[in-house]
Amino acid sequence: MALDLIIRGGTVITPDGAGPRDVGVQGEQIAVVAQPDALPTEGARVLDATGLIVAPGGVEPHTHLAHHVMTRPEDPQMTLGPEDDTRGMAHGGTTTHIDFCYVRPGATLPATIEQRAARWKANSYVDYSFHVTLCGPLDLAVFEQIPEAIQGGYPSFKAFTTNILPPHPQRPGNRLDFGRIHHAMERIAKHGGILAVHGED
Repeated sequence: MALDLIIRGGTVITPDGAGPRDVGVQGEQIAVVAQPDALPTEGARVLDATGLIVAPGGVEPHTHLAHHVMTRPEDPQMTLGPEDDTRGMAHGGTTTHIDFCYVRPGATLPATIEQRAARWKANSYVDYSFHVTLCGPLDLAVFEQIPEAIQGGYPSFKAFTTNILPPHPQRPGNRLDFGRIHHAMERIAKHGGILAVHGED
C-alpha cells in the first residue's frame, strides 16, 4: 500500500482507546492505523508526532455562519462568515461543520444550494456541508428536486412546524405545513436522506 503521509510516534485516539500507533494517509483519507514502525515509508511524507496526541477531527453538526440575525430584523446584522469562524474551528480541532441552507418560496433547491456553497468555496478552512432547510409555502416542484440534492451530497434536511419567532414584516416565516412535510418525508426517506423536524412545545 503506497501512502502519501505517515504520522508516526504519537499517542493515537481510536474507538478502542489511546495508545502508541502510526497513522497512514492516502490522499485526504486515513487509510490505515498500525502498530508503531509497521508502515512502509517509501514515497511518503513522515510527520514526527512524538510526545503528541493524535486525535480524529471533530464534527460540528449545527452552525449558523453568514446568516442574518433573525431576532432583530429591524437592525440587520450577520453572524460571522466561514472565513472567520472556520479559522477558529481548525485551530480547535474541528475539521468539518454543517451549516444551514434555507430554501424559500420562489427558489429552487439546486440554485439555493449552489448559491450557498459559493459563499463557502475557497473561504472555509475546514470541510463543510449543509442541512437543506425547507421553509414556507414552497412550490411542490421543489420536493421533486430532493433526490438530486441527496445524490449531490446533501442528504440532511430540516423543516419547522412553527415560525419560532413572532411575526415581523421583515422576517420571513420558516414554518412548513404538514402536507409539505409529508411530501418531504416521502422523498427524503425513499432516497436515503434524513429529516429533522423542529418545533416548539
